[in-house]
Amino acid sequence: MILFAAILALTLQSCSQPPEELNIGAAPVLIKPLDELAKEFKGCKVSISYAASGQIAQQVRQGAPFDLLILADKDNIEALAREGFIAEGSIKVYARTKLVVWTPEGENRPRSFEDLAQIPGKIAVANPDVSPYGKAAVQALQSSGLWEGMRSKLVYAENVSQALQYAEAGDASAAIVPLSLIIDLKGYYFPVPAEYYAQPEQALAIVKGAKHEKCARDFIAYFLGPKGKEALERYGFEVVED
Repeated sequence: MILFAAILALTLQSCSQPPEELNIGAAPVLIKPLDELAKEFKGCKVSISYAASGQIAQQVRQGAPFDLLILADKDNIEALAREGFIAEGSIKVYARTKLVVWTPEGENRPRSFEDLAQIPGKIAVANPDVSPYGKAAVQALQSSGLWEGMRSKLVYAENVSQALQYAEAGDASAAIVPLSLIIDLKGYYFPVPAEYYAQPEQALAIVKGAKHEKCARDFIAYFLGPKGKEALERYGFEVVED
């Protein structure tokens, strides 16, 4: 009887414990595939905070309790690693995607990258100081020779998702954003010529001292596995294999 009571008490205690919650800091370029994958992941509960990669990195420096970072570049993660914030051996480049110009439906839409100089209204890009794809957009404008004539037409958003929202709402005539955000949207888009910018190498890593490190490693295996690869490719990512 005493043994039964002890077993029952342990069972009730384990049932009352809340499930582990994996905290992920992620770039908005991933919002569509990552939200899908997080809902289907069975290992633990997943909580995702989206912000530009540079902003996520700064939050880590300020003590944000992230377990796992899935960012839009490698540079921010490598900077954090040099500063001692990343678990050793956990950095992995997982994907790349293309920059595109997206516009709502309309007769006056640009047909080429060079046409951007002629369209009325603003062009939305993410803040290049914190967004890898915002930085790539500015690089493309500079490399193409359009920068000087267009810099006054640019409107800067906090991240790529907000840049797209500006164009969707009509606050900008077009947005220069990653393919993954617009691949299933109505409207029109065309790729930014690849020779005008360096594609960011998107990377992930576990935060040093992560409270839920095992869950983070399980999620990485899932994210890099067949299910994650299928979701990434469906949204226009080029998956980087080992």
